Amino acid sequence: MAALPWLALWVHPRTTIRKIVATNPRRGANVTAALTGALGFLALGLFARARMSVLFPSETVLIGTIAAVPLAVALLYAEAFVCLLSGWALGGNATIIQVRAAVAWSWTPLIWISLIAITTLRFTRVFRVVFQSGQVALTYTPAGRFLATATWILLAWGVVISAKCIAEVHGFSAWKGAEAKLITVAAMMMGALGAVCALAVGFEVAQALHQTIRG
Repeated sequence: MAALPWLALWVHPRTTIRKIVATNPRRGANVTAALTGALGFLALGLFARARMSVLFPSETVLIGTIAAVPLAVALLYAEAFVCLLSGWALGGNATIIQVRAAVAWSWTPLIWISLIAITTLRFTRVFRVVFQSGQVALTYTPAGRFLATATWILLAWGVVISAKCIAEVHGFSAWKGAEAKLITVAAMMMGALGAVCALAVGFEVAQALHQTIRG
């Protein structure tokens, strides 16, 4: 029964998240986020190794996979908070715990994508080396094309699941759920860009101060 929502969410996302919120909205939220982070980074690491193994040794993949767990949980709480505000702005009435449940469980497709990717990358070759016009290039094998196609299809349906889960807890239509999701993603991207810019400016200021003090 514990794993049932992982499957039911694909077919009946609104009904599934409604039952989770009604019984225990905290159920599996942090675990789902942790699995998403760990498996997602592991899949990306294996994919990177398949392309350029020298730059991504096994130690790097392992450390990144472990570090991805707390980062994914932190991202869950950040996305839930922004999604709460965007939903309220659109007339929703969810609580932070309900939104966190909706966001966490809507990440389930990412777990399945990661599992498919890890299995494919572990047991098959997704790239092959070809020589074109005297240059070496990488092209997808049939397994690689399968992985790319499956990833895009599951990602597309995952967006639908996310919109429906958010809509259910906020009490409005799936279209508004998609709008809330879009606003959330845009706001978080802007926040991340702002943080990167602030760090860059801070680094430049620190460098200037250091040079001034040494001079």
